[in-house]
Amino acid sequence: MADKNLARNVKELLKIRKMQQKELAEKMGVAASFLSNALTGNPTIDTLKKMASALDVPVSVLLRERDYITGFVEVNGKGYRIDKWEDIQALVNHHEKSSNK
Repeated sequence: MADKNLARNVKELLKIRKMQQKELAEKMGVAASFLSNALTGNPTIDTLKKMASALDVPVSVLLRERDYITGFVEVNGKGYRIDKWEDIQALVNHHEKSSNK
């Protein structure tokens, strides 16, 4: 049985990284159809490790059940609270805009 969290979490991570599933497959060194099957089926631990490595996250992030995260990050000496993935994306977007000024 497929892990429903895996497909959802990979989709979120791809959105945050502005990547397509095909790009992830390329970074993993597998065919896009293989990745699609892995996301809807039962991937091996080796496949999960490749996926996590290509997305630069631990395997546990791929399989997490919660839709939220909580933490703090410091950027240029200023602290930010992060409660969800969208907070990370907003912080990255803000930082990119201020860096381009």
